[in-house]
Amino acid sequence: MNTSFKPCLWSPYPRLVHDFKNPATGEYVYFKSQLTDHALHYFLSGSGKYNLEGKTYRIEPHMLFAVRPDTGYSFNLFPNTKPRMLNIHFDPIEQEDSNYPFPYPPGKRTVPPVVMPRDFPSAMRMHNHQNYEQLFYQLHAIWQLPGMNWRLKSKSLMLEILGLLYTNTGENPPGTEAFHRETVKKALEHIQQNLHRKIPLDELVAASGVCRALFIRIFKEECGMPPARYISKLKIDKAKNELAYHDTPIKELADNLGFVNVHHFTRIFREFAGIPPGQYKKHIK
Repeated sequence: MNTSFKPCLWSPYPRLVHDFKNPATGEYVYFKSQLTDHALHYFLSGSGKYNLEGKTYRIEPHMLFAVRPDTGYSFNLFPNTKPRMLNIHFDPIEQEDSNYPFPYPPGKRTVPPVVMPRDFPSAMRMHNHQNYEQLFYQLHAIWQLPGMNWRLKSKSLMLEILGLLYTNTGENPPGTEAFHRETVKKALEHIQQNLHRKIPLDELVAASGVCRALFIRIFKEECGMPPARYISKLKIDKAKNELAYHDTPIKELADNLGFVNVHHFTRIFREFAGIPPGQYKKHIK
């Protein structure tokens, strides 16, 4: 196996992006495997035990496990836990056989996979899980779309995900972690309930229960961006979903998401998606 790794060469290739909803809800589930690529197993829900590299971890919501090639792992999920796992298989550096259909048959990799560096943790609880989930579903929506623009966008999102995981390993100031999460949770709930209109910053500050300056700092630390940009991102993510699966007219979509007019909506959409909504709709259909 090729163990050399130079961070400057990162060019991740997502091979499978799967929102796994276990059909055997309420039953004992056990899985054991060794991979020929890397996997990120993020548990959106469920509980149980995860065995990786000779250690046993507790499965609970927002736990993420990073599996390297040829590393044995197994997990069992406890009964009646309604498990759901967001699953990404990838190569950290694109190789000549990275696009081979998932999974590889035994012995079919033509090039030994480059392995993630050891400072990349094998198990972690995602403190900024809202950001991780948003990035996952953006990647989930486009990773199979044809064309160089979508391939590059998939790589960009994969880099954001890996960067977020490194950020997540940083230590939080003592005694602030739970407080930060609760503060942001209140604001995020308010945002989700009011995506249909403009949401002033003062509303979020009032919902969080802290002063304005502290709220802005905490929100940016937890979500990776200021509140206004995060709200715009959520609105555009919702718009992408509507354009992909429904025939809602663009003007109506702009109104439903609280934009001033369709021109404002188009400008913000292009900022996040790289193309205007009409063009995006043609690509996604």
